[in-house]
Amino acid sequence: MKKQFLIFGILFAFSTSIFGQENVILDVKIKGNKKTKTAIIHKIIEAGKNQALDSLVLDKDMIRLKRLPAIFHAYYQVFLSDENKYNVFI
Repeated sequence: MKKQFLIFGILFAFSTSIFGQENVILDVKIKGNKKTKTAIIHKIIEAGKNQALDSLVLDKDMIRLKRLPAIFHAYYQVFLSDENKYNVFI
């Protein structure tokens, strides 16, 4: 019985690691900036192309952007593009 449980546990751990799917950022687009250049904003934020979609990282990026003197308001929107790939609008 212990042997069967051990084999089942190993197979379960192996299958979840192989078939686990992670949401990925397909593209980060900056909207509404007038004075601050887009390239500078891309350097400041941590969330980028082909990285895992993480709301905590996006929240930290918004806090970092709001602390800049030229930016008064910042928010993000996430839209599904393809399977497990998302577009992020800042």
